[in-house]
Amino acid sequence: MLRGVPVVTFGRQWRRIQAQLPEDWKHARLALTPTNPKRLDQAAALLGPLTPGRSGEALRFESIRGGQGPSPGAVGRALARLDAERIRGTLELIGAQETVPAGHARPAAVVFSVPLVEAWEADRWGNLTFRESGRNFNPVIAMAAQLTIVQAQHLRELGEIDPDNVVTPGIFVDRVLHVPYGDPTGF
Repeated sequence: MLRGVPVVTFGRQWRRIQAQLPEDWKHARLALTPTNPKRLDQAAALLGPLTPGRSGEALRFESIRGGQGPSPGAVGRALARLDAERIRGTLELIGAQETVPAGHARPAAVVFSVPLVEAWEADRWGNLTFRESGRNFNPVIAMAAQLTIVQAQHLRELGEIDPDNVVTPGIFVDRVLHVPYGDPTGF
């Protein structure tokens, strides 16, 4: 470190980057390059909650406002750990994404209100097994539904279905109906 040259902490660099971002930013991609490459592993460990990725001598991570991922506050706290350990370097903005403008529609998530799902076997707790193509969409639809009704060809006692064969656990099932037709042919 040179005398008379001010040290710019990562916390200060992050505040400057945030000030330059558009007001309605949603997602910012960042790269952190330590001045001393020997401290890269230590920096990665301290940034652990941000799940940084390594790119040469830099660590890349992101900050997401109001969504699934590290918040700006979490990034600030992680960078404060680097400052406390006296790890120095540069923090740069790689890219940023703004929120969807008001005039543009974002596609809504598909939510099924009350689907009827067909299962091969079920117990009274709603643990389900499927045969052949029944495994394609039925488990996913059961998980995405608000209220799931299952029609099962074979109703089993509790514990009779091998836990390794359960495709959809009972937590996603609300009602089970026994609608018998056909016999199992070597499941």
